[in-house]
Amino acid sequence: NSGIHNRAFYNVMQSKDGGGSFLFTPTEAAVLYYVTLTRLAPSSTFSDCRRTLLNVTTQRYQGQPTVQQDKLNAIKAAYTAVGIL
Repeated sequence: NSGIHNRAFYNVMQSKDGGGSFLFTPTEAAVLYYVTLTRLAPSSTFSDCRRTLLNVTTQRYQGQPTVQQDKLNAIKAAYTAVGIL
């Protein structure tokens, strides 16, 4: 939690489904963030990261609409909680 973006990542990792299970495994989150980082430019903003992470997640869970929506909602909430819109 040493920075705004780190707190957003922490929030993503703490996201749970209706049954109380974590929505993201550490490996799953690492892959999503790695792919996101490969698509960002040196001048990208926190908002660019949020938008790209949402796009990567949408693509990754294509064909799994319920899972996809739960994960997208968790990412949106995690970033909104730290003021990244």
